[in-house]
Amino acid sequence: ALFLLNNQILKIHPKAFRNMAKLKILHLSYNLLTQMPENLPTTIQSLRLHDNKISRLPKGAFKGMQDLNVL
Repeated sequence: ALFLLNNQILKIHPKAFRNMAKLKILHLSYNLLTQMPENLPTTIQSLRLHDNKISRLPKGAFKGMQDLNVL
C-alpha cells in the first residue's frame, strides 16, 4: 500500500510506479493533481483520487485493472 494523501502533489512521473508490480492500494487524495497518473500497476485494487483537480480521465485509464474495486 502507498498512501500519499494531502501532500500538495502536482504531477506524478509516468515511471513513478514501474517497480511496484504488486501494489494493491494507492491513495492520492487531497493533492493538486490535474490528471490521473499514467502507467499505474494493473494490480491496484483500491485507487483513491478524490479531492484533486482532475476534470477528465483518458480513454482506457483503467485498462487491465481487473481487480479494481474501489475508486
